[in-house]
Amino acid sequence: MVVFSPSMDSSHRRRRLFMAAIALIAASTAFILWMGDDPSPSISDEGKDTSENVGETRLRMNTSPAIINNRLNLISKDSCNGVLITSQGGVGSSEFIMALERVEMKGASFYTNDERDLDGLKHLPATEWEHTVDEMHHYTPKWKEGEDCYSKALVIIGDPVHTIESTYRRFRLNHINKLKSLSSQERAFPETVKLRGIYNGIAKHGIDTTGITNYVSSWYEASQDPEHWPDIRIVTTKTLFSNAVDHARWIGVDEDSLGEFKRLHYDETRQHKTEPSVDDEKVKEKVSKVFDKAADIINLF
Repeated sequence: MVVFSPSMDSSHRRRRLFMAAIALIAASTAFILWMGDDPSPSISDEGKDTSENVGETRLRMNTSPAIINNRLNLISKDSCNGVLITSQGGVGSSEFIMALERVEMKGASFYTNDERDLDGLKHLPATEWEHTVDEMHHYTPKWKEGEDCYSKALVIIGDPVHTIESTYRRFRLNHINKLKSLSSQERAFPETVKLRGIYNGIAKHGIDTTGITNYVSSWYEASQDPEHWPDIRIVTTKTLFSNAVDHARWIGVDEDSLGEFKRLHYDETRQHKTEPSVDDEKVKEKVSKVFDKAADIINLF
């Protein structure tokens, strides 16, 4: 994402300038919302790990003038040395992403997709990518200026229920509806749907109506097809932070900058089992069964 160079084509500069402006507006909006945020009383945070929320807030507000200026000095992505950082959302990877961002801002031999998802690439399933054995491309109509090229993908997966609970708490249905739309499920959840409505629907129909299983299984299948896909590394929060230095080195972080990742570690005491926010035990049981396929894949990592 950040590779310094004295030259850059004007279209790419306009694109990054536009992205920087949006990031600044988003950061200002996040700050205002954060100052006056009043979580819905229908959603209990008791017993849940809030460290992810703190990380997300810090990540979104990390848009100083210096960072914006640095982002305007990016080179055109003529070579395919991009690393895609993708997740299903709500998996608690913000600290690693922020460490990676600090390294990139100093200058790096690689670039990544936008950590705030301004380019819309962070949560796409594998089925949304054109690919060969060497690289992946995704045309982004939002920018209408061509494609970025990625030769590696770090895929971060985790408990589907935690994704539902965490992203609903922060974004209501926006995130879930994005995953849902990318899994060929045409109808989005209406804005009036509550968490219990999501779970009741999953239990009633016996299928994952959120798109999370599609995300997890699509990237797993891609990782098992090295003859047609570039290098894909799948991790959970535990394996990401327990081996942070190794993952950073694989991404392309140089040895002098690995200190950012040596400070990261997996804290078991901050992890909590997440259950669906419904009282009906039969609904919980049916939801768990629907997510068995995703859970089986997640448990491999």
